[in-house]
Amino acid sequence: MEGIFHQKIIDKLKPLIVEIKISQGHGDILLCSVDPPSLIDEIVQFLKQKFKAKVFDVRTPEDILNNLRDESLGEIEVAIWKFPPSPERKLLNTLNIHRERFYESKVPHVMLFTRPFMSAVIKDAPDFWSYRGDFHELEFPEMKEDVEAIPSVGAPFWFRDRKDLLRRKRIAEYLLEVSEDEDEKVKALMDLGYSDHLLGSYDEALEHFKKALELSRKLYGEMHPLVAESYNAIGLALNAKGEYDKAIEYLKKALEIDLNVMGESHPEVAKDYNDIGLTYHLKGEHDKAIKYFQKALEIKHKVGGEDDPEIPSIYSNLGSSYARIGEHDKAIEYFQKALETGKGIFGEIHPFAAATYNNLGGIYHIKGEYDRAIQYYQKALEIFSKTFGSEHPYVARVYDNMGLTYKSRGELDKAIEHFKNALRIFEKTLGQCHPETIGTVKHLAQAYRDKGEQSEFERLMAKLAELEQRCK
Repeated sequence: MEGIFHQKIIDKLKPLIVEIKISQGHGDILLCSVDPPSLIDEIVQFLKQKFKAKVFDVRTPEDILNNLRDESLGEIEVAIWKFPPSPERKLLNTLNIHRERFYESKVPHVMLFTRPFMSAVIKDAPDFWSYRGDFHELEFPEMKEDVEAIPSVGAPFWFRDRKDLLRRKRIAEYLLEVSEDEDEKVKALMDLGYSDHLLGSYDEALEHFKKALELSRKLYGEMHPLVAESYNAIGLALNAKGEYDKAIEYLKKALEIDLNVMGESHPEVAKDYNDIGLTYHLKGEHDKAIKYFQKALEIKHKVGGEDDPEIPSIYSNLGSSYARIGEHDKAIEYFQKALETGKGIFGEIHPFAAATYNNLGGIYHIKGEYDRAIQYYQKALEIFSKTFGSEHPYVARVYDNMGLTYKSRGELDKAIEHFKNALRIFEKTLGQCHPETIGTVKHLAQAYRDKGEQSEFERLMAKLAELEQRCK
């Protein structure tokens, strides 16, 4: 796979290489939008092999001006300029004002921008943009390493942290043991399942929910709210295990019953829509997911208003789906709404806040604002560790996302450390065949490849091949 990707990069660079050759002796400005940004260094290395080049790493306006005065410009075939991931007004102004100085240098200038930086050039440095030679979109969607959002599922009861969940679980176990009331047993089984689900024990949760479904159908028949709740809970547990098609079957059964028993404008129906939307989101069907989330939001606003405890979850899920279809500003808007409403309902030190910080980190990673992404991930990691403990799948998810961001920043040792932490927790909590685990093995292999540790890369690729075969 690595060889295929490398060839794709070479093929896409061919027009740029031709333009560099025909621009010799001219100060042409060759603008390149690179996505994912982690490929910039690879493109630089390839161009350095083809031409006598000098690389300028720009951080300040002074860097631009000083580099344009560099006497060695007359001795090279191409100047390669690397810019920060995020556009800054002072840099854009300097490019706009001093655009003619590039032309005066008599050497072609390859400007490597992230997509956000390029958009800002077009909007805020129009004279520089109009002064360019050709424009090259060096974009490789198949090579993007998507950070993972943490889905938001409204908890069926309020809790503070892991200790609170364990206490609730012990109470449910006691009630299940001593109660002679079948109705109470159903509720105790559901509480046990919800506690295990939130603790990351998805197989145990599924077992409790299935027992609750069996008992509730026996007691009430098919068309009853508790039966619908059991179907819904099984769907969410399957969701967490990565079994999305099965999950949708159960979630749609819950929706059918709730619509039949309660009608369209009911909070439980809104919850069903949100949970179905979440599953379509995880399947990658984001347009379909957004429609379900918007239905859920419409009902919640109608019957509960902004103070409804499930509103923040819907906002967060909408943010995740908009992020995946590239509407990053709209995603940030929804995540910020989720954070504001969630803090008012749950407080700051709560898993919901942690999930939202993680998701904001993911957006800023996609935008190429890696420092900001790391800041949000660190907040998420701190809160998840406090509330769920250090061995929870959500903690692993944040480690994995941080690894991807460090990898994009070129800090490969930190990336490897975070991928290893994620992999250890995923294997312990979800098993080797879970999609999260397999994805992290892939990320770790890629980090070793980029670091040049071929033996570790090959070992992990062999492990990945073995897992993909065994886990079909």
